[in-house]
Amino acid sequence: LLLGSGACIPNGNDWRLGFGVLEPKGRCGMNLSLEEYGDIPIITVGTKRVDAACAIQFKDAFQKTVPKGRDRVILDLDGVEFVDSSGLGAIVGLMKILAPETKLELSTMGETVKKVFALTRMDQVFTIHERIMDGVRSTKLQ
Repeated sequence: LLLGSGACIPNGNDWRLGFGVLEPKGRCGMNLSLEEYGDIPIITVGTKRVDAACAIQFKDAFQKTVPKGRDRVILDLDGVEFVDSSGLGAIVGLMKILAPETKLELSTMGETVKKVFALTRMDQVFTIHERIMDGVRSTKLQ
């Protein structure tokens, strides 16, 4: 049995494999954490995938975590290895929910996630920082 990116394991169980991450379909384990640098909330995604199995949980968890009344929020995607169209839609949905009072910025994307944002031209919609501190500094300058 040869396993590669996107290969399905035909063993009678509902499993999937994508970019080296093997997990049961439908199980998300969504974990978000909040840290603040001054008045800038940083929400870190603590799961490897933001996809169809997790999109609703992701949006719900974000909305419960994000502080109200802030000008900006930075979403740290450092540990995220995979985002599909549903995950991307969830991130865009959060941007729309927060707007116009709060601007959603993104930080610390891996190469695979950067490609998704570039291919869909969402890198033109969001402010994307290479590192969290780049976002913190740019917020202080504006």
